[in-house]
Amino acid sequence: MSINSNPIVLKDTNGNLKEASQTDLEYMAFQAGLRISSDVSSVQPYALNTDGTVDDKLIGSFVNTFYNQPVGTHPASSLSQGSTTTFLYQREPSQVSTDELSTFRRPVTDSDSGTSIIDMNDASMNTLSRELMKILQGDEMPGPQVCRTCLRIRTPMAM
Repeated sequence: MSINSNPIVLKDTNGNLKEASQTDLEYMAFQAGLRISSDVSSVQPYALNTDGTVDDKLIGSFVNTFYNQPVGTHPASSLSQGSTTTFLYQREPSQVSTDELSTFRRPVTDSDSGTSIIDMNDASMNTLSRELMKILQGDEMPGPQVCRTCLRIRTPMAM
């Protein structure tokens, strides 16, 4: 991770601080995954759903294509296709309560000079979020929704 993308965490009970290690990041990813998996209700901010209430934003759709005849139907020219379109909606962030927003705090990191502790900026937050999602998905921790047929088999790189 680049400068200012690794958060500062407590090192011990005496209040000493340290830059987050890989183990710390894995713990953060695991905790984030638990939070994501517990927020599967369609009433949570940013939750995805297919029922679409007035307050939800249409973000896309997907199409399920299928054959109308059973497997083994011959000749193939007698097959016809059907499809079902499902619309995907997302809960608007404006529906987040002010109580939830007031309790959110950005992680802290060190300044470029390393002489002070500052809140992470947007770019650092994005980098940290991407790193945590890589850990979540790579280690198959709870939380992320994964399309199993979309995953590529990872092979070790040749030395």
